[in-house]
Amino acid sequence: MEKISSVCKETMYLVSVVRGSKGPFVPADDYPGDELEIFNHPHYPRFYFVEKSFNADESNWWFATKSCLKAMTRVVGFPTIEEIDHPEYLICRK
Repeated sequence: MEKISSVCKETMYLVSVVRGSKGPFVPADDYPGDELEIFNHPHYPRFYFVEKSFNADESNWWFATKSCLKAMTRVVGFPTIEEIDHPEYLICRK
């Protein structure tokens, strides 16, 4: 996504498989090193690793939760994210 962000001037239309919780998550600015409970929050951003195959496609290795996908887009330079009616589409703007 960093490479895409480096060439995208304004808007990115992101389509990705989303699994797990689709609820919103607003992170704190910082967490102490001994923080454990936040990782159990049901909407905490997560990646799921597919070891073998998904939908008969061995190239599907990772699925993100909605909060994870949105966090990754913000971190690479798309602070404005619009959700549309389809759960796996995001419109991301710089």
